[in-house]
Amino acid sequence: MNHLRDHTVRDAGTKSATPQCERADQDPVPSHAFRAMALLDARGLTVAATSPSGRGRIVTAAEPEVSAVALTLMQGESLALVGESGSGMTATALAIAGLLPPGKTVTNGSILFNGQELVGLNRRAQARLLGANIGYLPPDLLGSLDPTRTILSQLATPLRRRLGLDRPAARERALKALARVGLDNSDVVALSYPGDLSPVVVQRVAVAAALSFDPELLIATIPADPAHARPLADLLRLVRALQSKHQFALILVTDDVGIAAECCERIAVLQAGRIVEQGAVDELFASPQHPHTQRMLDARQPYSFGPEHPALGAGVPLVVALHSIGASAFYPGVDALTG
Repeated sequence: MNHLRDHTVRDAGTKSATPQCERADQDPVPSHAFRAMALLDARGLTVAATSPSGRGRIVTAAEPEVSAVALTLMQGESLALVGESGSGMTATALAIAGLLPPGKTVTNGSILFNGQELVGLNRRAQARLLGANIGYLPPDLLGSLDPTRTILSQLATPLRRRLGLDRPAARERALKALARVGLDNSDVVALSYPGDLSPVVVQRVAVAAALSFDPELLIATIPADPAHARPLADLLRLVRALQSKHQFALILVTDDVGIAAECCERIAVLQAGRIVEQGAVDELFASPQHPHTQRMLDARQPYSFGPEHPALGAGVPLVVALHSIGASAFYPGVDALTG
């Protein structure tokens, strides 16, 4: 059995184990070789706002947005970062993805991905990792797409630039990515513009773009939205099915612990920039140890992410309409997802 699976950190020369749910800044730091056994291992991760000052100096804010976060993720494993606005969950995810906005930076700690240190990596090296090895699904899926370019152009161009594919090969791979997320008429979708597509098809296009490089890790930000429960359920069901089928690791960022429980094996609850509790979903739901975790459990929304929608009945495919081009995109149940 993989000794990382119990998510304990053993200090060299001792026989005791320190639970991961304790304060991260009190955990001993294992060797690089030990940490490199995981797909992702972050230790002491601290993110703070920074601003330039005179003489080229950088001033760091007194209070970091993320403080001493520690987490480990194995290949194919799923972890949810759950918290309220300002908890640091989004900054943690963006730091791992190399997508922190200007004015925020990792000021301390280490992020190992496949044994490679990400903290301090130059922008060119970060760009190679992002997309190719780490996919990112933003909260604003439509806003992540360029309204002036076709879907094919938006998927194929990065493939050509980063992988050196010619046009036919990039087109074939882009179409395969669209088919993988359940869009049977991928040729029609590929030649469409984002504004031509229904919200559900846009969801699938965004997921296809995030997974087009076959990344080992997908980071997805999915805020709770009770007003659009059905599209949200469709998106979560799709992500869960693809993660199960292709065994990429998943970090899900959400403000609803119910969403986290539907898609992930483990949950890390953040408050004020720190992980206050972390553990398996069943254990955390059965016996929350921190008052903030209990509050998050009490506030969860009553979503249903079952394999079939109650109004459709078992085995009935869902029809997704394309608004402007007089066509329909059909995708079957999650068992029929391709590629």
